[in-house]
Amino acid sequence: MIGSLATLNSCKKGDTGPAGKDGVDGNANVTSLIVTISSSQWTFSNNEYDATISVPAITQSIITSGTVQVFCSPDGANWLALPFSFQGYEINYGYLVGQVQIAITLNNGGNPGQPNNNQFKIIVISSAARIAHPNVNWNNYNEVKKIFNLAD
Repeated sequence: MIGSLATLNSCKKGDTGPAGKDGVDGNANVTSLIVTISSSQWTFSNNEYDATISVPAITQSIITSGTVQVFCSPDGANWLALPFSFQGYEINYGYLVGQVQIAITLNNGGNPGQPNNNQFKIIVISSAARIAHPNVNWNNYNEVKKIFNLAD
């Protein structure tokens, strides 16, 4: 018969190590995402190009008392608040539960031509976050980024 021998050592608590460095606080009341809409994802109707982006963070509560801000980056470096007009082009947005809709038109009603790939940053902000920061210029991406510690 083979027996087994178990050895139990008593454990004692070791020294406490140094505290770790605090990271940057996030914000549970704000959701940020970057979406690239490729040229092939735009649909054309009535001299307007449209694209729909799925954004599950947009709830009925956000629609009722929060806000959704959308920015575009035409040069890949700077974020400009929508609606945005430049050389006759207009880029607008609207939102519903679960989605953002982007529209590109010409201000003269003509065909704006097939859009290239476009990058958009969508920021979903709860009413609590909005109320906590009443003096934020919501159309200034750098200000919103700073207040909520958003990553690019």
